[in-house]
Amino acid sequence: MVDLKDIPEYINPQWLINGINLEVDSLGSDSDLIIIPRPGLIELFSELERYASPIIYTDMKVSDVDKVMSTLSNYYLGVDDSCNLETFSCDLDVFAWSLDQCVQTDKGPMKYLGYLSERCHVFINDLWIITDRPQLVDIRDRVVEVSSFFGDPNDKELLYLKDSLFEF
Repeated sequence: MVDLKDIPEYINPQWLINGINLEVDSLGSDSDLIIIPRPGLIELFSELERYASPIIYTDMKVSDVDKVMSTLSNYYLGVDDSCNLETFSCDLDVFAWSLDQCVQTDKGPMKYLGYLSERCHVFINDLWIITDRPQLVDIRDRVVEVSSFFGDPNDKELLYLKDSLFEF
């Protein structure tokens, strides 16, 4: 269980009430990860799926990504816990890449769109990455930057992004 004294001061403890507590491998044994789904996530993914094939590209371990995707599927769709990162991640129908597909550098794990382009047989110009850490992406002009999310249930950034991307 997460101890409130370990929560950074910029996170309102009230925001954690609806969080989903998971034990994860990447934080060490007996570590917990609190998942607080960002408002607008499903709306953005649903709209993206109409025009593209969204992929989650994260620097989390595979086992942790599986847990997160399974939990999000349960949360949003009420589905079972079966999840397979090697194919599609649960019923959210979003392919996920993990730390294994990042390139380790002195700055930390980098996300290489060139590698993603090769592996997925997609032109670089057809790839975009939405991230709060653009410094960890090799081709920065393919980045849509969003702010970091700390659990605020009134956050509207993904809804604004969806509206700005698909306003035509």
